[in-house]
Amino acid sequence: MAEHLHEGHRQRMRERFLREGFANMQEHEVLEMLLFYAIPRVNTNELAHRLIDTFGSLYGVLTAEPAALRQVKGVTENAAVLLQMIPALYPMCMTDSAAAVRLPHFDACCEYFRKLYLFDTKEVLRMACVDDKLLLTHCVTLQEGDCSHIDASLAEIVRHCMQRQCSSVILAHNHPCGSAHPSARDLAATHALHEKLEQLHIDLLDHIIVGQDETLSMRKLGVYHFHKIYR
Repeated sequence: MAEHLHEGHRQRMRERFLREGFANMQEHEVLEMLLFYAIPRVNTNELAHRLIDTFGSLYGVLTAEPAALRQVKGVTENAAVLLQMIPALYPMCMTDSAAAVRLPHFDACCEYFRKLYLFDTKEVLRMACVDDKLLLTHCVTLQEGDCSHIDASLAEIVRHCMQRQCSSVILAHNHPCGSAHPSARDLAATHALHEKLEQLHIDLLDHIIVGQDETLSMRKLGVYHFHKIYR
């Protein structure tokens, strides 16, 4: 009897989602429904509440370390994997839709990368290539580091540029543990890359940094002189 009641609840939740999406659901309801697909025939409402109580929010759950997720009572291996898969899909969807994105100025760049880095809890270096009309042709992840520093590989960046036949690129990385303002190391890395790409007739248009609370353009800040004219 209880199993039939629970299955009826799941069906009602599915129908509600199909009608309204997640817009009118509370965070624990969204999480409860996601967990349906990892934990069959179990009431996932209590687990959803437990996870949000532990990590503070739905975002906190989706960005939690796998080991921390598994420590929560009721989280199965399948549930932990599912919760990791969801944020991992986000940058793939963003970069797959690159053909529809235009980056005509640094504010548009900041907004694009702010969304792209939404679920990244570690430092990640990415590069976007744009054509002559400033349409994004593709965006690649170059390297992942930690919250304190990232070592940009010039050779790797140049290889991608040559392979993709890029004429203009925008570099981006995040400071998930701090301010978006560029460090001395960021400025030095930008200068080295700018000089190297210039030798190959590739324009570095900007370097975007995504911090905890804001996203900044090094060009807009005026902390580095980019030769190519770009608004």
